[in-house]
Amino acid sequence: MTSRRPPHPGPARPAAPARARACAVPPSPLLDRHPLQVHYQDAYEVALSPGTSLEAALRAFAQSPAWVGGLMWLRDQVLARLLRLRPAREAMRRAAGGDEPFPTIAAAEGERLMGARDSHLDFQVLARLEPGPAPRLVVATRVHFNGPSGRLYFAPVGPVHRLLVPALLTRMARRLAAERGDARPAPGAGQGGEGGEG
Repeated sequence: MTSRRPPHPGPARPAAPARARACAVPPSPLLDRHPLQVHYQDAYEVALSPGTSLEAALRAFAQSPAWVGGLMWLRDQVLARLLRLRPAREAMRRAAGGDEPFPTIAAAEGERLMGARDSHLDFQVLARLEPGPAPRLVVATRVHFNGPSGRLYFAPVGPVHRLLVPALLTRMARRLAAERGDARPAPGAGQGGEGGEG
């Protein structure tokens, strides 16, 4: 009786890039130099391909998919009209110049602090590149509510924000890995269980 050879498994599929996960807000001199009375904050991290610069990561992060534009349109049609706010998408893109997601407040080596002030709330977004053989990008958000209108605004926006940011970070990491021809970013951040929010 002849024995059958097991079928050839074929080439292994490349593993998908790690997904973004929640983490603690990192300590930063930029945050210390630009204090904000924080009513809400969170942070997410994602693994990047070795050699990815902060500038490249921010450019990719700013290139949001079309459905994000739909969310911003909905925000402008409903919340902006209800609370008498200026349209967010156009104002942000003009101020940031198109290559960054938000206007820059301050910058340092490997860090960028962005944000804006408005009648209903002030916010800051810190993008911090943790270098090394397993680099990771940490994006932290801090929000200050300017009275009841800010809390009312953030009641529906907050849950969307907590879904949107990690989804966009994961998309950004996959896009950069594909452009570099990598199977996935370096192992480390973005794998395993959830981290804590600061």
